[in-house]
Amino acid sequence: EDPHLCTATTELYFDIEDSPLADNIGSSDPEVNPAFHDFFKIYVPYCSSDVYTGTRDGSILTDNFTFHGHHIFAALTEDLIQNTWITQAEQVVLLGGSAGAMGTEANCDYFAGELHAVNASIDVRCISDSGSLYPYDTHTPFCSPHLLEYAAFEVWNAISDASCLEEHPDGLACISASTAYPYVETPTMLLMSSEDTVIRICTEDEQEFWDQWRTELEALARKIISEVPNIGMYIANCPFHEALFYDPTYGSMEIPLVDGEEGSADVL
Repeated sequence: EDPHLCTATTELYFDIEDSPLADNIGSSDPEVNPAFHDFFKIYVPYCSSDVYTGTRDGSILTDNFTFHGHHIFAALTEDLIQNTWITQAEQVVLLGGSAGAMGTEANCDYFAGELHAVNASIDVRCISDSGSLYPYDTHTPFCSPHLLEYAAFEVWNAISDASCLEEHPDGLACISASTAYPYVETPTMLLMSSEDTVIRICTEDEQEFWDQWRTELEALARKIISEVPNIGMYIANCPFHEALFYDPTYGSMEIPLVDGEEGSADVL
């Protein structure tokens, strides 16, 4: 139905100013994009179908599909280090939305470690927009979102945060920010909606369910930021998917002032 999702682009150049990112996080206008308008930007389209974690070759198990997202990200990082001046930058921000947000969470410390191996003074940070933060105890009967996600990671032979996997070799605790957060070493910002159903499973369309969902999500968010001070959190009480890449949300959502400055700038 969507052949472009399985086909590489043939264009030699990608102009971010002519893309859907031009009016939000990709803009070079300081009024539109106060945090990143003067950053050099590297855009990586989602192409691995495994949230940039997979290492599985095609087989009967995968219906002959190959999941090499982790290898793609590692190769990208190596190429940037070898062929650009990224290691001379003062600050580098790894940012992703939706599946890309999950990839950001899984690869954040790895990315920072590769850059710091060349230049330890780089300020590396990560932003996950609508990623894996999940209230796992709120779900429909006989449906476990955590186990269903784990099954996908097993199929992909996924690699997520290395320090988490070292302590939890089976990987169950490492596939989501909800459980892997104690192992995050790089300063990270998590952006979420309190009612994001786009990549959510085991939900139901009842007000009581979503009230419980929001309550658990809030408690989890407060627990994370109290235990890991280098993780920032912004959860908006309105339904959306992707705050930074979706123009109505990006342009209309009010950000509270922090110490008298715009919140988006202070986060960084």
